[in-house]
Amino acid sequence: MGESIAAEGKNCPVHIEKEPVCKKILLFFFRFGLCPACMTASIIYGTVTFFRSLRKNRIK
Repeated sequence: MGESIAAEGKNCPVHIEKEPVCKKILLFFFRFGLCPACMTASIIYGTVTFFRSLRKNRIK
């Protein structure tokens, strides 16, 4: 009952070498506390805002 389980090696439920590439990428981002969905939304928002500002400046 008081036995602790190490989070690496055979006891770890996530074995990165057996996972597909897309899952490896997601796990890489989550390892550093970054949410891929939030990053994607932020990049899209920045891109849309950039093109809107270009369009506004061109119309004037």
